[in-house]
Amino acid sequence: MACIRVVLALSLTRINALSTTAAPTKTLFLAKPTVNAEALLQHFAAHGCCVTDVDAHTRFAFVQFESDADANRALALENGPYREAKRAHASINDRNATAAAAWDALCAKLRGVTAGAVVPRSHADRVAARLAARGHETLAVEQVGVERLLLLRTRDPAAFAAETSADAVLAGVCVPLALDGHKPVTDVAAAADEIDELLRDASAGASTRVRVRTSPPALAAEITRRLEGATAYALAPGQADLEAHVAVVDRAYVCGVVAAPNREQARRKQVASRAYFKLEEALDLAGVEDLHGSHALDLGAAPGGWTESLLDRGASVVAVDPGALNESVGARPGVRHIQKKSQAARNDGDLDGERFDVFVCDMCLHEPGDAVAALEACAPHLKPGALVVLAIKLTQPAKSTALNDKRAEPYVERLRPLLDGAAAHHLVASRTRERTVVGRWRGS
Repeated sequence: MACIRVVLALSLTRINALSTTAAPTKTLFLAKPTVNAEALLQHFAAHGCCVTDVDAHTRFAFVQFESDADANRALALENGPYREAKRAHASINDRNATAAAAWDALCAKLRGVTAGAVVPRSHADRVAARLAARGHETLAVEQVGVERLLLLRTRDPAAFAAETSADAVLAGVCVPLALDGHKPVTDVAAAADEIDELLRDASAGASTRVRVRTSPPALAAEITRRLEGATAYALAPGQADLEAHVAVVDRAYVCGVVAAPNREQARRKQVASRAYFKLEEALDLAGVEDLHGSHALDLGAAPGGWTESLLDRGASVVAVDPGALNESVGARPGVRHIQKKSQAARNDGDLDGERFDVFVCDMCLHEPGDAVAALEACAPHLKPGALVVLAIKLTQPAKSTALNDKRAEPYVERLRPLLDGAAAHHLVASRTRERTVVGRWRGS
């Protein structure tokens, strides 16, 4: 279509100002478009509006039409892929000025950013809460494909990267980035130049090995390509001395360079199962560090993740599960494995005479309420004040975190009369459908 010309303004240097006139403008200003320039053009063309120019940004877009009639038809459309459409008056018709104002606002947003964390979408809130408990403030959350980028204010970006890599709970779900929000740049070439300068300053010579990490991840290949041929350091995707970090936020590239976390320190602990990290996180939330001298009952123990966590903190454990424990767990001192279902173990008297300081349960059951019933059935074996950690697994989970919280609440309410300080948590290490309740046994 000869009358259609699309201009995508991807950086400040590519923005061309529209001329202003006293007559009604043929240009519309769109607030918060939800699609790109090409999709906007298709939207208006589908409604018979001839477009001559599209200038799309994240927060706004300008669409210029061939005639006043086209602009009027577009203005009358309902439910377009944008929040609002209005005529572009002279005060906002200067796209350079509007884009500059948007850039200034973006820079102000980034000014306090010193770090970032790339996490799965479903984990963003939980990771942010865990980081907040350690003094790392989340300033904003950006969507990057199927992931989320947490923009953070930290005291020491290098220490943050090392600390997060060494955290057993976060290591499997979080990529830490050190970012300097005071110096954003507008394109990938400028980002590569910034990284190159930072690496030259931090490098000890050509033997210094550098790994590149980015958000989005696909950007790493482009940054690496632009750094090839450097002589002040060596690019090494494996073992590295320095890490170069780049994150894209709207139209800004934010960069940083830090010492690479110690590989041995950052390596995820090898355990019987990933459930180990769930109990570790729950115990941290409960403020429990040392269980030496405690006697623990673990229902649904196999393959041994929660039993291993309890042993690591000094407890002796009675592990109940018809399945086998991991050999490395079952062979440890302080473990007695009752290879039966929990009801059979109680009926057969295997728990007779036992009194426990800790009760944990991560069983997969037909109904979430069965976990509460299992706790109630073990009441005669629990000491007053016994620590209780109970996983509630929803059999019909929803996609929404809030709705899953709501569905779990009836089971949490059943536990409140039984436990002092009962609190439900959606652990970082847990699946979407799981909620973990921590409290102290109230019974006698």
